[in-house]
Amino acid sequence: MLNVLVPKGARFVCLLSISLGLSMSLSSASVAQESEPMSFAPIQDEGTIFFLTPGQSSVRWVRHDTPSMRAALARIAPNMTLEVLDAAGDSNKQQTQVEAAIASGAKGIVVVVVDGANAGGILQAAKANDVPVVGYGHDIMGENLEGLLSAHITTLMAENYHVPHCVYVGKKVAESDEWTAADPFKLALFNIPTHSGTAKIAYQNCMAGLKPAIDAGKLKIVCEQALPDYTGATAQKATEQCLTSQANDVDGFSVGNDDQADGIYAALAAQELQGKTIIYGGYDATLTGLQRVLLGYQDFDTYPPFREMGSVAVQALLSKVNSAVPMPKEVNTRYLNAQKVAEGGVPAAFLPDTRAFADTIEQTVIADSLFTKEQLCTGMASAADFCKK
Repeated sequence: MLNVLVPKGARFVCLLSISLGLSMSLSSASVAQESEPMSFAPIQDEGTIFFLTPGQSSVRWVRHDTPSMRAALARIAPNMTLEVLDAAGDSNKQQTQVEAAIASGAKGIVVVVVDGANAGGILQAAKANDVPVVGYGHDIMGENLEGLLSAHITTLMAENYHVPHCVYVGKKVAESDEWTAADPFKLALFNIPTHSGTAKIAYQNCMAGLKPAIDAGKLKIVCEQALPDYTGATAQKATEQCLTSQANDVDGFSVGNDDQADGIYAALAAQELQGKTIIYGGYDATLTGLQRVLLGYQDFDTYPPFREMGSVAVQALLSKVNSAVPMPKEVNTRYLNAQKVAEGGVPAAFLPDTRAFADTIEQTVIADSLFTKEQLCTGMASAADFCKK
Protein backbone atom coordinates (compact mmCIF):
# COMPACT_ATOMS: atom_id res chain seq x y z
CA MET A 1 0.00 0.00 0.00
CA LEU A 2 2.63 2.58 -0.45
CA ASN A 3 5.21 4.53 -2.36
CA VAL A 4 8.78 5.95 -2.55
CA LEU A 5 11.14 7.49 -5.04
CA VAL A 6 14.48 7.15 -6.61
CA PRO A 7 16.67 9.99 -7.51
CA LYS A 8 19.39 10.31 -10.01
CA GLY A 9 18.93 13.75 -11.37
CA ALA A 10 15.47 13.32 -12.82
CA ARG A 11 15.30 9.65 -11.97
CA PHE A 12 13.25 8.58 -9.00
CA VAL A 13 12.12 5.08 -8.33
CA CYS A 14 9.17 4.07 -6.18
CA LEU A 15 8.47 0.44 -5.48
CA LEU A 16 5.73 -1.38 -3.64
CA SER A 17 3.28 -4.15 -4.38
CA ILE A 18 -0.43 -3.70 -4.16
CA SER A 19 -3.18 -6.13 -3.36
CA LEU A 20 -5.94 -5.97 -5.94
CA GLY A 21 -8.64 -7.38 -3.68
CA LEU A 22 -9.25 -10.24 -6.11
CA SER A 23 -9.91 -13.83 -5.13
CA MET A 24 -6.22 -14.44 -4.77
CA SER A 25 -5.44 -18.11 -4.51
CA LEU A 26 -2.37 -18.33 -6.70
CA SER A 27 -0.06 -21.23 -7.33
CA SER A 28 3.70 -21.24 -7.25
CA ALA A 29 3.63 -19.40 -10.58
CA SER A 30 3.08 -16.22 -8.55
CA VAL A 31 6.63 -16.43 -7.24
CA ALA A 32 8.36 -18.07 -10.15
CA GLN A 33 10.10 -15.02 -11.58
CA GLU A 34 13.39 -15.79 -9.83
CA SER A 35 13.91 -18.87 -11.96
CA GLU A 36 12.90 -17.29 -15.27
CA PRO A 37 15.80 -16.67 -17.68
CA MET A 38 16.89 -13.06 -18.08
CA SER A 39 16.45 -11.34 -21.42
CA PHE A 40 19.65 -9.31 -20.87
CA ALA A 41 23.23 -10.04 -19.89
CA PRO A 42 24.43 -9.63 -16.28
CA ILE A 43 26.23 -6.38 -15.60
CA GLN A 44 29.74 -6.22 -14.16
CA ASP A 45 29.21 -3.21 -11.89
CA GLU A 46 30.63 -3.46 -8.37
CA GLY A 47 29.53 -1.87 -5.12
CA THR A 48 26.79 -2.21 -2.53
CA ILE A 49 23.06 -1.65 -2.56
CA PHE A 50 21.21 -1.38 0.73
CA PHE A 51 17.92 -2.88 1.90
CA LEU A 52 16.56 -0.85 4.83
CA THR A 53 13.84 -2.60 6.83
CA PRO A 54 11.49 -0.95 9.35
CA GLY A 55 11.72 -3.49 12.17
CA GLN A 56 12.60 -7.15 12.40
CA SER A 57 9.52 -7.89 14.50
CA SER A 58 8.12 -8.81 11.08
CA VAL A 59 10.18 -11.85 10.09
CA ARG A 60 9.25 -11.59 6.41
CA TRP A 61 12.08 -9.16 5.70
CA VAL A 62 14.66 -11.76 6.77
CA ARG A 63 12.89 -14.95 5.71
CA HIS A 64 11.48 -13.93 2.33
CA ASP A 65 12.33 -10.46 0.99
CA THR A 66 16.07 -10.43 1.67
CA PRO A 67 16.74 -13.86 0.10
CA SER A 68 14.75 -12.92 -3.02
CA MET A 69 16.76 -9.71 -3.39
CA ARG A 70 20.07 -11.52 -2.92
CA ALA A 71 19.10 -14.07 -5.56
CA ALA A 72 18.08 -11.33 -8.01
CA LEU A 73 21.29 -9.40 -7.39
CA ALA A 74 23.38 -12.53 -7.96
CA ARG A 75 21.71 -13.00 -11.34
CA ILE A 76 21.72 -9.40 -12.54
CA ALA A 77 24.87 -7.94 -10.94
CA PRO A 78 26.97 -10.80 -9.52
CA ASN A 79 29.82 -8.50 -8.45
CA MET A 80 27.56 -6.34 -6.26
CA THR A 81 26.56 -7.01 -2.66
CA LEU A 82 23.42 -6.40 -0.61
CA GLU A 83 23.64 -5.00 2.91
CA VAL A 84 20.58 -5.11 5.18
CA LEU A 85 20.02 -2.55 7.93
CA ASP A 86 17.06 -2.57 10.31
CA ALA A 87 15.57 0.54 11.91
CA ALA A 88 13.89 -1.26 14.83
CA GLY A 89 10.79 0.89 14.38
CA ASP A 90 12.72 4.17 14.73
CA SER A 91 12.27 6.63 11.85
CA ASN A 92 15.16 8.80 13.06
CA LYS A 93 17.44 5.77 13.06
CA GLN A 94 16.32 4.93 9.54
CA GLN A 95 17.16 8.46 8.35
CA THR A 96 20.62 8.08 9.90
CA GLN A 97 21.04 4.71 8.16
CA VAL A 98 20.17 6.27 4.82
CA GLU A 99 22.73 9.02 5.32
CA ALA A 100 25.37 6.49 6.40
CA ALA A 101 24.64 4.28 3.39
CA ILE A 102 25.02 7.25 1.06
CA ALA A 103 28.24 8.31 2.77
CA SER A 104 29.65 4.79 2.32
CA GLY A 105 29.12 5.01 -1.43
CA ALA A 106 25.83 3.14 -1.82
CA LYS A 107 24.93 2.42 -5.42
CA GLY A 108 21.26 2.43 -4.53
CA ILE A 109 18.78 1.93 -1.69
CA VAL A 110 15.62 -0.14 -1.29
CA VAL A 111 13.71 1.11 1.75
CA VAL A 112 10.63 0.01 3.66
CA VAL A 113 9.97 3.26 5.48
CA VAL A 114 9.11 3.27 9.18
CA ASP A 115 6.96 6.36 8.97
CA GLY A 116 5.76 7.40 5.54
CA ALA A 117 4.54 10.80 6.76
CA ASN A 118 8.01 11.81 7.93
CA ALA A 119 10.27 10.11 5.40
CA GLY A 120 10.79 13.00 3.00
CA GLY A 121 14.31 13.47 4.34
CA ILE A 122 15.27 10.11 2.88
CA LEU A 123 14.46 11.33 -0.60
CA GLN A 124 16.09 14.68 -0.08
CA ALA A 125 19.37 13.07 1.02
CA ALA A 126 19.30 10.63 -1.87
CA LYS A 127 18.51 13.28 -4.46
CA ALA A 128 21.28 15.55 -3.19
CA ASN A 129 23.78 12.72 -3.67
CA ASP A 130 22.36 11.27 -6.89
CA VAL A 131 21.57 7.87 -5.29
CA PRO A 132 18.60 5.84 -6.60
CA VAL A 133 15.99 4.86 -4.00
CA VAL A 134 13.27 2.27 -4.32
CA GLY A 135 10.34 2.48 -1.93
CA TYR A 136 9.25 -1.02 -0.97
CA GLY A 137 5.96 -1.89 0.65
CA HIS A 138 5.34 1.36 2.53
CA ASP A 139 4.30 4.71 1.09
CA ILE A 140 6.32 7.88 1.44
CA MET A 141 4.00 10.83 1.67
CA GLY A 142 4.03 14.50 2.59
CA GLU A 143 3.93 17.94 1.03
CA ASN A 144 7.69 17.97 0.49
CA LEU A 145 7.32 15.27 -2.15
CA GLU A 146 5.76 17.70 -4.62
CA GLY A 147 9.08 18.86 -6.02
CA LEU A 148 10.66 15.41 -5.92
CA LEU A 149 8.20 13.48 -8.01
CA SER A 150 8.67 13.23 -11.75
CA ALA A 151 7.45 11.20 -14.70
CA HIS A 152 10.42 8.91 -14.20
CA ILE A 153 9.24 7.59 -10.85
CA THR A 154 8.36 3.93 -10.79
CA THR A 155 6.28 2.29 -8.14
CA LEU A 156 6.03 -1.33 -7.21
CA MET A 157 3.50 -1.74 -4.50
CA ALA A 158 2.73 -4.78 -2.44
CA GLU A 159 0.59 -4.51 0.61
CA ASN A 160 -2.95 -5.04 1.78
CA TYR A 161 -4.06 -1.72 0.29
CA HIS A 162 -7.51 -2.89 -0.82
CA VAL A 163 -8.08 -4.72 2.50
CA PRO A 164 -9.85 -7.66 0.84
CA HIS A 165 -10.46 -9.23 4.25
CA CYS A 166 -13.03 -6.49 4.96
CA VAL A 167 -14.84 -7.40 1.74
CA TYR A 168 -14.68 -11.05 2.74
CA VAL A 169 -16.03 -10.47 6.27
CA GLY A 170 -18.76 -8.12 5.05
CA LYS A 171 -19.94 -10.58 2.42
CA LYS A 172 -19.74 -13.56 4.76
CA VAL A 173 -21.82 -11.90 7.48
CA ALA A 174 -24.32 -10.35 5.05
CA GLU A 175 -25.03 -13.74 3.45
CA SER A 176 -25.30 -15.61 6.75
CA ASP A 177 -28.57 -16.38 8.53
CA GLU A 178 -26.73 -16.59 11.84
CA TRP A 179 -26.60 -12.85 12.41
CA THR A 180 -29.60 -10.52 12.73
CA ALA A 181 -30.35 -6.94 13.67
CA ALA A 182 -31.25 -8.18 17.14
CA ASP A 183 -28.00 -10.11 17.43
CA PRO A 184 -25.42 -8.65 15.00
CA PHE A 185 -21.88 -9.84 14.39
CA LYS A 186 -19.63 -7.69 16.60
CA LEU A 187 -16.43 -6.80 14.82
CA ALA A 188 -13.45 -5.06 16.41
CA LEU A 189 -11.87 -3.03 13.62
CA PHE A 190 -8.16 -2.35 14.05
CA ASN A 191 -7.14 -0.16 11.12
CA ILE A 192 -3.66 0.22 9.65
CA PRO A 193 -1.39 2.89 11.18
CA THR A 194 -2.38 6.42 10.20
CA HIS A 195 1.21 7.23 9.17
CA SER A 196 0.79 4.86 6.24
CA GLY A 197 0.33 6.82 3.06
CA THR A 198 -2.73 4.86 2.06
CA ALA A 199 -4.37 4.60 5.50
CA LYS A 200 -7.32 6.78 4.49
CA ILE A 201 -7.87 4.93 1.21
CA ALA A 202 -7.55 1.55 2.91
CA TYR A 203 -10.10 2.59 5.55
CA GLN A 204 -12.57 3.75 2.90
CA ASN A 205 -12.15 0.47 1.02
CA CYS A 206 -12.63 -1.49 4.21
CA MET A 207 -15.83 0.33 5.16
CA ALA A 208 -17.17 -0.16 1.64
CA GLY A 209 -16.56 -3.89 2.03
CA LEU A 210 -18.39 -4.01 5.36
CA LYS A 211 -21.27 -1.77 4.25
CA PRO A 212 -23.65 -4.50 2.99
CA ALA A 213 -23.59 -6.27 6.34
CA ILE A 214 -23.84 -3.01 8.29
CA ASP A 215 -26.77 -1.79 6.19
CA ALA A 216 -28.53 -5.11 6.73
CA GLY A 217 -28.13 -4.64 10.48
CA LYS A 218 -26.13 -7.84 10.69
CA LEU A 219 -22.78 -6.33 11.62
CA LYS A 220 -21.82 -3.85 14.32
CA ILE A 221 -18.35 -2.32 14.59
CA VAL A 222 -16.92 -2.15 18.11
CA CYS A 223 -13.59 -0.94 19.49
CA GLU A 224 -12.67 0.78 16.24
CA GLN A 225 -9.23 2.38 16.22
CA ALA A 226 -6.14 2.90 14.09
CA LEU A 227 -3.25 1.22 15.87
CA PRO A 228 -0.05 3.31 15.93
CA ASP A 229 2.15 0.45 14.70
CA TYR A 230 2.14 -3.15 13.51
CA THR A 231 3.57 -4.74 16.67
CA GLY A 232 1.97 -7.56 18.57
CA ALA A 233 2.41 -5.80 21.90
CA THR A 234 0.33 -2.81 20.78
CA ALA A 235 -2.38 -5.04 19.32
CA GLN A 236 -2.50 -7.18 22.44
CA LYS A 237 -3.04 -4.18 24.68
CA ALA A 238 -5.77 -2.81 22.39
CA THR A 239 -7.45 -6.22 22.34
CA GLU A 240 -7.39 -6.52 26.11
CA GLN A 241 -8.99 -3.09 26.42
CA CYS A 242 -11.61 -3.98 23.81
CA LEU A 243 -12.53 -7.26 25.49
CA THR A 244 -12.86 -5.51 28.83
CA SER A 245 -15.10 -2.76 27.43
CA GLN A 246 -17.29 -5.31 25.65
CA ALA A 247 -17.37 -7.89 28.46
CA ASN A 248 -15.68 -10.34 26.02
CA ASP A 249 -18.71 -10.12 23.70
CA VAL A 250 -16.77 -9.72 20.43
CA ASP A 251 -17.20 -12.11 17.49
CA GLY A 252 -14.19 -11.13 15.42
CA PHE A 253 -11.14 -8.90 15.11
CA SER A 254 -10.08 -7.31 11.81
CA VAL A 255 -6.31 -6.95 11.70
CA GLY A 256 -3.57 -5.60 9.41
CA ASN A 257 -0.80 -8.21 9.65
CA ASP A 258 0.31 -11.37 11.41
CA ASP A 259 2.40 -9.54 14.00
CA GLN A 260 -0.72 -7.73 15.19
CA ALA A 261 -2.61 -11.03 15.02
CA ASP A 262 -0.02 -12.56 17.38
CA GLY A 263 -0.94 -9.97 19.99
CA ILE A 264 -4.67 -10.37 19.43
CA TYR A 265 -4.37 -14.13 19.77
CA ALA A 266 -2.45 -13.81 23.04
CA ALA A 267 -5.21 -11.63 24.50
CA LEU A 268 -7.94 -13.99 23.26
CA ALA A 269 -6.15 -17.07 24.59
CA ALA A 270 -5.82 -15.46 28.01
CA GLN A 271 -9.64 -15.31 28.09
CA GLU A 272 -10.00 -18.78 26.49
CA LEU A 273 -11.65 -17.17 23.47
CA GLN A 274 -9.38 -18.63 20.77
CA GLY A 275 -11.55 -20.29 18.15
CA LYS A 276 -14.64 -18.55 19.51
CA THR A 277 -13.65 -14.99 18.62
CA ILE A 278 -12.08 -15.25 15.17
CA ILE A 279 -9.20 -13.19 13.75
CA TYR A 280 -9.83 -11.87 10.22
CA GLY A 281 -7.08 -10.51 8.01
CA GLY A 282 -3.46 -11.18 8.75
CA TYR A 283 -0.65 -10.48 6.31
CA ASP A 284 2.88 -11.80 5.61
CA ALA A 285 2.08 -15.52 6.13
CA THR A 286 4.21 -16.00 9.23
CA LEU A 287 4.50 -19.45 10.76
CA THR A 288 2.33 -18.55 13.75
CA GLY A 289 -0.26 -16.88 11.52
CA LEU A 290 -0.56 -19.92 9.26
CA GLN A 291 -0.75 -22.25 12.26
CA ARG A 292 -3.69 -20.25 13.58
CA VAL A 293 -5.36 -20.61 10.19
CA LEU A 294 -4.92 -24.40 10.34
CA LEU A 295 -6.47 -24.48 13.81
CA GLY A 296 -9.41 -22.24 12.89
CA TYR A 297 -8.35 -19.38 15.16
CA GLN A 298 -7.59 -17.10 12.20
CA ASP A 299 -9.88 -17.33 9.17
CA PHE A 300 -7.15 -16.91 6.53
CA ASP A 301 -3.77 -15.36 5.87
CA THR A 302 -2.50 -13.27 2.96
CA TYR A 303 0.93 -12.78 1.46
CA PRO A 304 2.54 -10.96 -1.47
CA PRO A 305 4.61 -12.70 -4.17
CA PHE A 306 7.80 -12.27 -2.12
CA ARG A 307 10.24 -13.57 -4.71
CA GLU A 308 8.77 -11.64 -7.60
CA MET A 309 8.49 -8.47 -5.52
CA GLY A 310 12.11 -8.62 -4.37
CA SER A 311 13.33 -9.43 -7.86
CA VAL A 312 11.39 -6.62 -9.51
CA ALA A 313 12.61 -4.18 -6.85
CA VAL A 314 16.26 -5.03 -7.46
CA GLN A 315 15.95 -4.91 -11.24
CA ALA A 316 14.09 -1.58 -11.13
CA LEU A 317 16.80 -0.13 -8.88
CA LEU A 318 19.63 -1.42 -11.07
CA SER A 319 17.93 -0.03 -14.17
CA LYS A 320 18.71 3.37 -12.65
CA VAL A 321 22.30 2.35 -11.93
CA ASN A 322 23.14 0.91 -15.35
CA SER A 323 21.11 1.54 -18.49
CA ALA A 324 21.96 -1.97 -19.72
CA VAL A 325 19.41 -3.26 -17.21
CA PRO A 326 15.85 -2.74 -18.48
CA MET A 327 13.00 -1.61 -16.30
CA PRO A 328 11.03 -4.76 -15.32
CA LYS A 329 8.08 -5.59 -17.55
CA GLU A 330 5.92 -5.72 -14.42
CA VAL A 331 6.12 -1.93 -14.20
CA ASN A 332 3.30 -1.54 -16.70
CA THR A 333 0.62 0.66 -15.14
CA ARG A 334 0.22 3.77 -12.99
CA TYR A 335 -0.47 4.38 -9.32
CA LEU A 336 -2.02 7.53 -7.87
CA ASN A 337 -0.51 7.74 -4.41
CA ALA A 338 -2.38 8.99 -1.37
CA GLN A 339 -1.15 12.57 -1.74
CA LYS A 340 -1.93 12.75 -5.47
CA VAL A 341 1.30 14.68 -5.94
CA ALA A 342 2.02 13.26 -9.38
CA GLU A 343 -0.32 14.20 -12.19
CA GLY A 344 -1.90 11.01 -13.47
CA GLY A 345 -0.01 8.92 -10.94
CA VAL A 346 3.40 7.31 -11.25
CA PRO A 347 4.47 4.21 -13.24
CA ALA A 348 3.63 1.13 -11.20
CA ALA A 349 3.69 -2.64 -10.99
CA PHE A 350 0.63 -4.23 -9.38
CA LEU A 351 1.49 -7.66 -8.01
CA PRO A 352 -1.42 -9.76 -6.71
CA ASP A 353 -1.50 -11.20 -3.21
CA THR A 354 -2.32 -14.81 -2.39
CA ARG A 355 -4.94 -15.65 0.23
CA ALA A 356 -4.48 -18.94 2.09
CA PHE A 357 -7.29 -20.76 3.91
CA ALA A 358 -6.96 -23.93 5.99
CA ASP A 359 -8.15 -26.03 3.05
CA THR A 360 -5.83 -24.35 0.52
CA ILE A 361 -2.54 -24.36 2.46
CA GLU A 362 -1.22 -27.18 0.28
CA GLN A 363 -1.96 -25.34 -2.98
CA THR A 364 -0.69 -21.96 -1.78
CA VAL A 365 1.80 -21.81 1.08
CA ILE A 366 3.44 -25.20 0.51
CA ALA A 367 3.31 -24.94 -3.30
CA ASP A 368 4.93 -21.51 -3.06
CA SER A 369 7.69 -22.97 -0.84
CA LEU A 370 7.03 -20.64 2.08
CA PHE A 371 6.90 -23.51 4.56
CA THR A 372 6.84 -27.30 4.42
CA LYS A 373 4.08 -29.36 6.01
CA GLU A 374 6.58 -30.50 8.62
CA GLN A 375 7.35 -26.90 9.57
CA LEU A 376 3.69 -25.94 9.73
CA CYS A 377 2.67 -28.95 11.80
CA THR A 378 4.75 -28.15 14.88
CA GLY A 379 3.70 -27.05 18.34
CA MET A 380 0.02 -26.39 18.81
CA ALA A 381 -0.66 -26.83 15.08
CA SER A 382 0.08 -30.56 15.33
CA ALA A 383 -3.52 -30.93 16.54
CA ALA A 384 -4.94 -29.45 13.30
CA ASP A 385 -6.84 -31.79 10.99
CA PHE A 386 -4.43 -30.93 8.16
CA CYS A 387 -1.51 -32.18 10.24
CA LYS A 388 -3.19 -35.44 11.19
CA LYS A 389 -3.59 -36.58 7.58
